[in-house]
Amino acid sequence: MTAGLASLDDFWRGTPQAATGQEAPNPNVHLFRTDSRQTELAQVGRMIRDMVAQKHVNPADDYHYRDFLIMTRHLNSYKTMLAPTFHQLEIPYFVDLERSMADHPLVELVNALFDMDEQQYQYRDVMRVLKTELLIPQIDGQPMDREAYRQAVDLTENFILKSGYHGQQWLQAEDWQYFQLTEGDIGIETDQNIEISRQINLIHHFVATIFPPFFKKMQQAPDGKTAVTVLVNFLTAHGVTQQLLAWRDQALDRQDVQAAAEPEQTWQTFCDMLDEYVTILGSEPFEITDFLALLQAGFEGASYSQIPSTLDQVLISESGIVQSQDHRVVFMIGATDLVMPDRIMSNNLLSDVDKENLQPSLATLDGDHYLNDSAVVQLGDESCLNYLAFLSARQHLFFSAPFKDDQETDLNWSTYVRRIQQQFNLKEHSYLGTPDPTSPDVKPFVGTKRRTLSHVIQVYRDVLTTNTDRNRVGEPLRPAPVWVWLRQQLTRDPQFGSLARQLMAGLSYRNQPVTLTAASVEALYGHQIYTSISKLEEFYRNQYAYFLKYGLKLRERDVFELSAASTGEFFHAVLDGLIKALRTDQIPLAQASDQQLGHYLETVTREILDQPQFTILTSSNRMAYLQRQLINTVRQIAFAIRNQSKLSAAEPRQTEVLFGNVGKEHGLKALDFQIDATHSAHVRGKIDRLDQIQVADQGYLGIVDYKSSTHKFDFQEAYYGLAMQMLTYLDAVLHNESELVGSDQEAVKLAGALYMHIQNPTLKPKEIQGGFEAALLKKNKYKGILLDDPQLLEHLDSEVQEQSGTSKVYPFSRRKDGSYSGGRAASLVTNEQLERLLAHNSQLIVAAAEAIFAGQVQLNPIRLNDKTTALQYSPYLAIMQFDAMLAEMLIAIYHRCPQNKYLIY
Repeated sequence: MTAGLASLDDFWRGTPQAATGQEAPNPNVHLFRTDSRQTELAQVGRMIRDMVAQKHVNPADDYHYRDFLIMTRHLNSYKTMLAPTFHQLEIPYFVDLERSMADHPLVELVNALFDMDEQQYQYRDVMRVLKTELLIPQIDGQPMDREAYRQAVDLTENFILKSGYHGQQWLQAEDWQYFQLTEGDIGIETDQNIEISRQINLIHHFVATIFPPFFKKMQQAPDGKTAVTVLVNFLTAHGVTQQLLAWRDQALDRQDVQAAAEPEQTWQTFCDMLDEYVTILGSEPFEITDFLALLQAGFEGASYSQIPSTLDQVLISESGIVQSQDHRVVFMIGATDLVMPDRIMSNNLLSDVDKENLQPSLATLDGDHYLNDSAVVQLGDESCLNYLAFLSARQHLFFSAPFKDDQETDLNWSTYVRRIQQQFNLKEHSYLGTPDPTSPDVKPFVGTKRRTLSHVIQVYRDVLTTNTDRNRVGEPLRPAPVWVWLRQQLTRDPQFGSLARQLMAGLSYRNQPVTLTAASVEALYGHQIYTSISKLEEFYRNQYAYFLKYGLKLRERDVFELSAASTGEFFHAVLDGLIKALRTDQIPLAQASDQQLGHYLETVTREILDQPQFTILTSSNRMAYLQRQLINTVRQIAFAIRNQSKLSAAEPRQTEVLFGNVGKEHGLKALDFQIDATHSAHVRGKIDRLDQIQVADQGYLGIVDYKSSTHKFDFQEAYYGLAMQMLTYLDAVLHNESELVGSDQEAVKLAGALYMHIQNPTLKPKEIQGGFEAALLKKNKYKGILLDDPQLLEHLDSEVQEQSGTSKVYPFSRRKDGSYSGGRAASLVTNEQLERLLAHNSQLIVAAAEAIFAGQVQLNPIRLNDKTTALQYSPYLAIMQFDAMLAEMLIAIYHRCPQNKYLIY
């Protein structure tokens, strides 16, 4: 022991020669503080590296990693930092703490196995079993390849989440059918889908084959011994022991001795517990609950035997564990007043006063009887524990502590450390996690090449941030020459230079996607784009989101839930079926009685609910309730449409009018646009409802689009390509006029494009004062644009045909002088204005296609107002990494729509 540590020994034991303080600092006791625990651990690692490296300079300082001991009272605060810090510093280390077996996959397998039986094959329990990767299907007598197995399990999990399969469906003998219900996939069975079905059914039949016989045998076991025999035979017969041995061998190949020992130790502990169970309870009736409780308690109390992977490594432990005295250097980290001395928390039933009162009575009892030490006694022991920790060192003792904890709470030196500092006149050093770019003192930040590079990058990032600060004045900041030299050395290093240059280039990186090459565009889109108008609206909202969704075809995982799209599909299907059923039986909608309408609705709804995509509505009591709500809503809408028809000369001509091709469905002609000599765009879509009105010799066609929320025609959004749907549908009607009304008919005019909000409205008492039917008509009033044609308008609503007033059905009103008004929504447009709207819409389609074929993928989400942006609810935020505060994002990227409704006029 050095003289300095001998003096510390005398001082702590309170010998007379240590009564007065020293004038000269103790050369063997050191103090330093850092700005965080992570910086503290990094500085400890750096000092260890420096001391080990000194043997190349001074052979007398021949330090090895085994000469170092790092201790703290409780390692929990540092547990997650140890591995990344010491791996980056390339320091071998060994943590001398027990590790519980409770989290081993074998324990999880046994627990999940019985949960799966008890809970009747619920999704979570089955996936818990499969993801342990201890029970793997065999192909030709050999376990599946691990990557192939993981792929099959992932696909099965996706399918389960999408379809909602659970319980006895796992055990059905029939294959599960993988299906796609997304646009463009309906009715198509691709090779990819067939392969996905094969992998899903591999897992499905694996579960259905091996588990039911095992559970049946366990349930029939008359006693504990038989049940244990069934369990062990099942695990060994299905390759669990072989898989554990494979894990051991893989760990040995990585030279990870600790990981290699875990499978064998866990299996041996498991077998030992089963042996004890059979010895004690083997002849008793078998109770699964008690059996699992005993196993769980056993594993929670079991720990791995720690085996150092090498002889030369830094030891990390807690100060409460007795250590050997052969360590030359000891680091006492986290030396704060929170743990030195430790705060004693008593959770015992008896207080310290109770123990003191009971102590005389214990002496009268036969044998040895003890009570736990009081908090005062335990606190007194802290001084002894720390004394033993201090004197574990033979040459140097370092105390360290952070200024703040993870919650930014101030931390103070331990009272023990303050006493030592005062006694030995010790100087306190401080280290920061981030270097000062202008300081030539780089020693605290130099370690391995990888760690040094991280600090070099920090320096240059600080310089860049400071120099680009718009509010900064004065000369630009420049890094100290030593940092420039370090950067040059790292970027020129033969083995490390490539990574260094790549990471340094990140300082000048801008989150601006580059234009796609012609080859990439052709690979993604080909020479022809077959698209819906909603996709092009996505392009105008954010080009990069369009690229991710329709170029790379990224999408979120399907889940078994009732989404807005599903409810919309249900409403569309029922209303489509209702109108078609009435037309088939030649019953005009306006003349359908309540009884007739109710009968048709019930029949159509029952047929729709039997379709596979709506099975979710019968999957639970909650879904059954939602099903009733949906039926009530669609019933209310059906009656509202009937009542609207009674007031108007317009009547539904067709529903779900398809133009272009969707999957195997073929409709009217698509809207075709020739972009250049080799590229073209073809727009498809489906019109919810096509209404026709005949006034004298003039026919009119209008479209109605069902929406699950309130919509209105926004001229601003139409101008910027954010609302092209209705205008595109009107254009499709014009291009397919002869197919819709017949080539021998007079040319028709477009009546307009209207939105209908699908809802079951709540009416207030004052709203029904004018009558219940009138209130419902008002709530279900159409919104959109209509042709400003008096001949058309006077036949749309019979109630305002001869008198002034506001239509209860359509978005217009009749003035006293007989003229018509579209109100503040400007819902009436002239024929010339409508033509200009359609022409501008076609220009937008062509412009979007030109940009797509040109490879444009700008990250340019649009802002409609201060609250609404194209990034809201986007599933691609993590990929786009959009930050409006970055300099490159401030220049016309988060662009805003001008507030002008009449830009087209």
